[in-house]
Amino acid sequence: MKKSKRRITCIVLSIALINIPYSIPYSFAHGVEAISEGAGGTAIRAVYDGGEAMSYAKVTISAPDSKTVFQTGRSDRNGRFCFFPDVSGIWKVVMEDGIGHRLEMAVNADQAQKAHIKQPESSGLNKMGKVLFGISLIFFMASLLIWLNAKKILRQTAGK
Repeated sequence: MKKSKRRITCIVLSIALINIPYSIPYSFAHGVEAISEGAGGTAIRAVYDGGEAMSYAKVTISAPDSKTVFQTGRSDRNGRFCFFPDVSGIWKVVMEDGIGHRLEMAVNADQAQKAHIKQPESSGLNKMGKVLFGISLIFFMASLLIWLNAKKILRQTAGK
């Protein structure tokens, strides 16, 4: 009887120890969400004279009345680049393809084009709730194993 109790204890501890490295990092991790913001952005599309897109061109955007760069990046394969101005005024946009072509333009952003920030919806369980759920799941599995082993031991002792 002592051997079987020891074996059950070893199995439960093994399962718990195996799950600890996997459950602890996730309990402290943060989640990510995608937020779709339909309105408020300014999109620019650059094309060559023949109509071909200025793909993956370097883009530099400067805010009105500012000498510092507001945003940098690259256009997509269709020559498009989007940005969300945070103040009204004339924004300076420069696109360069790296082989000598340069496009410099002024974009007028009014108050209606300001970026609208949308708050993400709650995912239901907060971080602590997820941690407690994981711990309770581990205890449930361990209890199930103990119960099954106890049932097996009772059958073996009843047959003797």
